Amino acid sequence: MVFSLWLTETGTLPADEVWSETKSIELKSATLKTYLGNTAPLDAVDFSQQLWVQVVRIKSNGTPVLVGKRDRFAIVPYAISALAAGEMGPTGPTGATGPTGAKGATGATGPTGATGSNGTNGAQGPTGPTGLTGATGSAGATGATGPTGPTGPAGISGLVVVTNTSPSNTTTPKTAAVICPDSKKAVGGGGSVTGSVDNATAIQKSYPTGGDASNPPTGWEVTAIQNPFQGDWSVIAYVICADTN
Repeated sequence: MVFSLWLTETGTLPADEVWSETKSIELKSATLKTYLGNTAPLDAVDFSQQLWVQVVRIKSNGTPVLVGKRDRFAIVPYAISALAAGEMGPTGPTGATGPTGAKGATGATGPTGATGSNGTNGAQGPTGPTGLTGATGSAGATGATGPTGPTGPAGISGLVVVTNTSPSNTTTPKTAAVICPDSKKAVGGGGSVTGSVDNATAIQKSYPTGGDASNPPTGWEVTAIQNPFQGDWSVIAYVICADTN
């Protein structure tokens, strides 16, 4: 199987592909579970931009077969916050300002100007010139450096994509739901349809599940419909999960 991330939904240029990895997976059911990034690390991927995920199955004769179609990531607000904190936590508060150094000594007083001669009785003579300014004193010692602020929180890790496929028949609408494993949280997800005539199906709903105002979501649910009498079809839901503690 070849898993890859793309900048566009249909682009095929090398510059459109931002990441890929190939791994051997034995398919035992319609649900595929695998960890992304354990073969090719995801550290260089910018998850703040819109991405599309593509899955390709390699047949026994070496022929690649696209599984479904390239699907658009649907990022939830919690995931955006998590991704933004992925590489480094926020800077800790500035330490307290060190004490002010001791005041330098006052410079010496300049010499007094010469006294003018007594003038004759009448107008007063001019005032003598002001003496030179004394030299500036030396700078005081630098205060001690304040303590280092606390380390910011850790980012997300352990990304994994989990999928679930509905039964294939003519029933409409269909819903597929998938849950993150091992206490992981949902940071993105989406859905697709297979086995249907072109333009005969449409995804009505695609949204995260299991969260509330205080906790991030833990799964994803997708609902799709098909025009009547278009043959057997199914809907696939997938969720991108990660450790967020």
